Amino acid sequence: MDERQYTEQTIEYFDNLASIWDSISIHDEKQLRLLIALAAIKPGSRILDIGCGCGVMIGPLLETNPQELLAMDISPRMIEQAKLKYQDARLRLLNEDFYNLKENNFDFALAYSVYPHFPHKKRLAQQTASCLAQGGRFMVAHSESREKINSRHQNNAVAHLSQPLKEAKAETIYWQEYFNIDILIDTQQLYVISGLCR
Repeated sequence: MDERQYTEQTIEYFDNLASIWDSISIHDEKQLRLLIALAAIKPGSRILDIGCGCGVMIGPLLETNPQELLAMDISPRMIEQAKLKYQDARLRLLNEDFYNLKENNFDFALAYSVYPHFPHKKRLAQQTASCLAQGGRFMVAHSESREKINSRHQNNAVAHLSQPLKEAKAETIYWQEYFNIDILIDTQQLYVISGLCR
């Protein structure tokens, strides 16, 4: 399928599940806070939450006391759900395709539990780099193992909208042109690729 069809089907899939997403997609709060600790986000940072869904990471990210948190998702209904849960002057919720984002100078960009839905990894890395300040950190993260994520995406309606995760080290091929990779975790608890923008 072409890129337009892929985008449209992705929006439709997540729109249809938005109202029940929080009951079918459960995340361990301790794991989420561990990811935030690994990122070592400084107070007053500008943060970008890519593919925020219903906002699972918004609470932990706001706890870092950012200057601004831009949380965005391609699904309008996911953003609607996030708006019902969070009202904070530091938070901006945006329904938009990440590739259309023109803003830059963010200090931290997070893609949590969304990476398999970006089929063009190098393009994702390039766009993420363009949004970050020099020395800004990106993080691709899941609070489960690669095996669990891949098996979940294999046998259901989202299979054609997902790319299997490779070993974290193998995925760095897409990112190393733009970032100095300094965190790689590929265990039964976490999957993380992170580094600093050149």
